[in-house]
Amino acid sequence: MCRIRSNLRGPRRPSRVIMPTQPVQPKEPDFEIPLQSTKVDVQIVDFIATTTITQQYKNSESDPIEAQYQFLLEDKQTVTDFTAIIDGKTIKGEVQEKEEAKNTYSDAIASGGGAYLLEQNEDDANVFSVSVGNIPPGKELQIKITYVQELEFDYEGRLIFIIPSESDKYAVQSTAISAVQLEVNLKMTSNIKQVSSPTHPISFEFGDEPNEAKVTLSSTNEITKDFILQTKLAKPHTPIGTIQKDSKGRYTLMAALYPEFKQSDDEEIYTEMIFLIDRSGSMAGSSIEQVRQTLLIFLRSLSEGTKFNLIGFGSRSEPLFKSGSVQYNEETLEKATGYVKNMKADLGGTNILLPLQLILKEAPLKGYPRQIFLLTDGEVSNTQQCIDFVRQHADTTRA
Repeated sequence: MCRIRSNLRGPRRPSRVIMPTQPVQPKEPDFEIPLQSTKVDVQIVDFIATTTITQQYKNSESDPIEAQYQFLLEDKQTVTDFTAIIDGKTIKGEVQEKEEAKNTYSDAIASGGGAYLLEQNEDDANVFSVSVGNIPPGKELQIKITYVQELEFDYEGRLIFIIPSESDKYAVQSTAISAVQLEVNLKMTSNIKQVSSPTHPISFEFGDEPNEAKVTLSSTNEITKDFILQTKLAKPHTPIGTIQKDSKGRYTLMAALYPEFKQSDDEEIYTEMIFLIDRSGSMAGSSIEQVRQTLLIFLRSLSEGTKFNLIGFGSRSEPLFKSGSVQYNEETLEKATGYVKNMKADLGGTNILLPLQLILKEAPLKGYPRQIFLLTDGEVSNTQQCIDFVRQHADTTRA
């Protein structure tokens, strides 16, 4: 099995592939299929990026082979197109029901033809696999995958586009060529003020209009770490709307708004912070000690004017300040520090829902947006029930 990521790394030594019965069986690969080249084309229109990855492979063996191509998609990325080209023949992906697609693929392999099966991994929804059948000896295989994603702004108001590097879980070892040609074309509603990358050297040029630009890597490089592109717009908060028509005449509308919240220079923003601390028996030992150290750092990082409380929980709840959150000052910090240093994992079982109900049944303090920080080892039996309950109060509390 050759495993590469959508972040463009080379293939991995394959595992055995079980083939259906057929007159002439392709060779079961036990080698790396050489990656000849990788090209990445990105089209960014306002908040949407469309990325097309094109990779060229070659079967250098004397027998036909079957291989599997795997790649990992990040959250908010959706595959929209898959194309494979062998010896000048182009095969485009077609959406079918899972079992129907498998039968179509098996029939094509059994008849000696080329076939491709793109499916989602049942164990990991972000892993997609492409089974590639009957690559003739000496022939090249080109795989082209297109996916779309929604982009977000960072805290400085820059639009961020990322091509992820390998994670440890999906890392590969390969001697194949893995140089990358990258081109990013931007077309924004607002004029572009600046484009930069903190991770890679890039070349940048404006298009015919000040809202258009093209970015390339300064040299053909292997992407061994996340590629990050930052775009600063002249008017990032301008509402936008885009309509597109597909090949079947269907229309799609995208509306986007990046709101701007202005704050006067003399306006102070305060918060209420509640630290919910797991003190059940499973926290004994190193877990409770790690929580102690973490809480001591949190407490010394609070801002003047903050209101806070610490609530230990297990089979029952034990708040530090019985009457509710208090003003953060030297006196309350000293009391909280003593509580943290002496707390133990001695409150029985793990019942997170009970303290959450006690907290959220009370309205937030006026002028103090409420935030809850949960510190636990995660050994909770009613996780979904807790998540559903917190979601019901998401309009008043951040957790």
